[in-house]
Amino acid sequence: DLLNLGSILAFFVPLLTMRTFAEERRSGSLELLLSQPVRGVDVLAGKTLGALASLGICLSILLVHAVVLLLVSSPDWPALLAGLVGLLLLGLLFTAAGILLSVLSRSQVEAAVLTLGGLLAATIGPGAARPGSPAGEAIVGFLSIMGRFEEFTRGLLDLGNVAFFVGATLLLLAAGLRALDLVRWQG
Repeated sequence: DLLNLGSILAFFVPLLTMRTFAEERRSGSLELLLSQPVRGVDVLAGKTLGALASLGICLSILLVHAVVLLLVSSPDWPALLAGLVGLLLLGLLFTAAGILLSVLSRSQVEAAVLTLGGLLAATIGPGAARPGSPAGEAIVGFLSIMGRFEEFTRGLLDLGNVAFFVGATLLLLAAGLRALDLVRWQG
């Protein structure tokens, strides 16, 4: 079930992204990297693409599952593809959060724990919240990452959900870029 795999990503991505910047910052090699004639956006993009490539390799096992599914049945391909798009968008969002917290951390363990806590709060928190007003319920529903991902797993490719994941990812990456600039000027 893709919904369960999405929940597993909340535990896996912090381990994947914890070293992206935190270890370099701790060892002092980040300052050396940032002193080179390379823009911060290029460093952030390279680290992000590297983490996403690693995540993509880990998720490539799903291709084997799709082939086996094709051999033994006739799957609903649009629903399957919508679920995979949702999984990729969820992985992108979680990776951006992990990279932001890795930039802000001085050790990889700290980055992993902060990312895990943040992702658990973002995924479980809206489901556990019980707002008393209709406006509060609307806000919780809007911010529910797993609620939006669940629509993908049901085969619904809603452009509002795509825009939410892409927008939140870009926001986190922009915050990561600002944090990287802050690290650069702190020395």
